[in-house]
Amino acid sequence: MLDQNYDRWKTASPPENDDVSPCCGDDYTDEVDEEGFEVFTCDNCGDEFDEPIPQWEYDEQTRDYWAELRSDEERLERDE
Repeated sequence: MLDQNYDRWKTASPPENDDVSPCCGDDYTDEVDEEGFEVFTCDNCGDEFDEPIPQWEYDEQTRDYWAELRSDEERLERDE
């Protein structure tokens, strides 16, 4: 349950800097390489990636992934 009413939620500022790595949804480090390109590295697994994504997008991708797995499992059980 929300602890604030809809009007406060609608007018609230968005959370700041909620970007995460697309691989693990974790914090990341960004550096500039010797050629001047920005390089992002996941702090959890060490993978390099092109751009961080918002936390909500990572959460949505994770939900979709698990929903697809459940759907596949149910389909396999029905086919047996």
